[in-house]
Amino acid sequence: MSHHRRCASRTAFTLVELLVAVGLTSIMLWGLLQLFTSATRFSTTVAAESELCAAGRAILDRMSRELSRAANFDVGYIAIKNNGDFDQIQFVAPVADGGATLAHVGYYTEGVGASRVLKRYVITSGSLKTVPTIPSGIPSNKTASFGLEAEAFNIRYIEPPGRDFQQPVGEKDTFDSMPTAIWLQLVLRDPKKQASIVLQSSATLFAGGL
Repeated sequence: MSHHRRCASRTAFTLVELLVAVGLTSIMLWGLLQLFTSATRFSTTVAAESELCAAGRAILDRMSRELSRAANFDVGYIAIKNNGDFDQIQFVAPVADGGATLAHVGYYTEGVGASRVLKRYVITSGSLKTVPTIPSGIPSNKTASFGLEAEAFNIRYIEPPGRDFQQPVGEKDTFDSMPTAIWLQLVLRDPKKQASIVLQSSATLFAGGL
């Protein structure tokens, strides 16, 4: 009988062994949890970046198509307003909106601080040579929001070889001669602030809007 008790006492775990086992198990579980959390966060970020990329690329492609069809300066204009990280562009181009042949088209951001929403407008009335005010003065029913938060929207002209003209700044925002192309950069952020991407594109100006 005493021999059985001695064998039982030798097979039991001591308090120190139990604490060590619990500690090691906790460390392993914590590591697995961190790994799972990181994988989930990475998957969410990749999905958000993919959605932003698709939406942003569609917007830039639309801008590029409309700019490529922009009317020449005998008919309309191209205006770029430089405003830090949030530029604005407007021009005259043929659009399907409202069935008009030519109209004022503009892209700009609206909001407070670094959190702004990208918008587009089309105005079919008024003189094609007169630059509308952006964004104030544009009727709300003429604007459409893309629902994307923009951290930056930068627009620059690409100077043609052998020609030297100044990009307009401030209030004098229209070109007096046709640039070769327009460079566009759009920095987008998803609403949950989990992802941010930078997209760039260019539009060759064929002055073929007529």
